[in-house]
Amino acid sequence: MSTAVKAVPALIVASLGALLAWLWLIALTPWYVPLVIAGLIAIVGGVLRLIGRSRMRSSPIAGAWLTEAWAVTLLAFGSVIAGGLIVLAVWTANQTPTGTPESTKQVLAAIVASVTAFLTASVIKGFEDLGALMADSGKADFGNAFASCTYDVESPPWKALNATYAPGAVGWGFEARRTRSSLLAANPCP
Repeated sequence: MSTAVKAVPALIVASLGALLAWLWLIALTPWYVPLVIAGLIAIVGGVLRLIGRSRMRSSPIAGAWLTEAWAVTLLAFGSVIAGGLIVLAVWTANQTPTGTPESTKQVLAAIVASVTAFLTASVIKGFEDLGALMADSGKADFGNAFASCTYDVESPPWKALNATYAPGAVGWGFEARRTRSSLLAANPCP
């Protein structure tokens, strides 16, 4: 996967975090509204993942798609954290006592900006490797759903569940999970 594609989740988190900070600071939205929206997104993502896991064995293709929905939950939480850090930076910069020299205010603003940039980058960095996290989770979801199935060793469905290289799929990336789910749908559990 290219570096640009890996950076897309981080870009989404940073952009939504900036939007949430804008809602809190400029649009003067009540502090709880973005949190409620993120919470609802998280609940929907979690419910879709549970539905996907329950459907994985009977309908591997639909189950695989639904289990991917939990990535939206991670993005929602990351955005709230990034937005909160921006709000914290703005709030901290405005807490200088009256009569503080301008140079001290500028140094304080620079320190707050650098700490906020570091913390926000740390949160966003975690989302650059979302693909690997999704791959590990997808492999576990498939394994759990088909754990009691007994396929012949080296058969296409066995390879879809157990091998790094399955017919038409290498690894456990997004496209590979689609191919593996199709193989399993074509070869139901005996």
